[in-house]
Amino acid sequence: MFLVVSPPVAAQDLRALARVMGEGSFLRDGPGGGVELSLALSQAVPYRAFVLDAPARLVVDFREVTWTGLPDGFDEASSVTDVATGRGDAGWSRMVLSLSGPLGIARAEMR
Repeated sequence: MFLVVSPPVAAQDLRALARVMGEGSFLRDGPGGGVELSLALSQAVPYRAFVLDAPARLVVDFREVTWTGLPDGFDEASSVTDVATGRGDAGWSRMVLSLSGPLGIARAEMR
C-alpha cells in the first residue's frame, strides 16, 4: 500500500446554479380552468411539486435555481393570485403559486 498524507485543504463548495430563461417560461390559463406552468432552465435539476390547501397553493422546489430570468408579465393565469420565489430548504429554490381555488397536479415532467 502507498499512502501520501498532506496538510488539510479546505473543501470546495462546487454548485451548478440553473438559471430560468425568459424565452419558454410562462404561467398561463390551461384547459378546463387549470393552469400551465413552464420554466425553461439552463440545465436539468431535480425537482418536487405538491399542492397545499387553506389557502390553496402550488409549491415547486428545484435544486439550486436562480429566479432572475423570469420575464416581466410571467403570471398570466387568472387562477393564480400571487407568485413568490426564493430559497427553500438547504440547497433548494422554491416557487409558490397562490391559487384562487383548489387545483391538483395533472402532469409534471422535466424535458
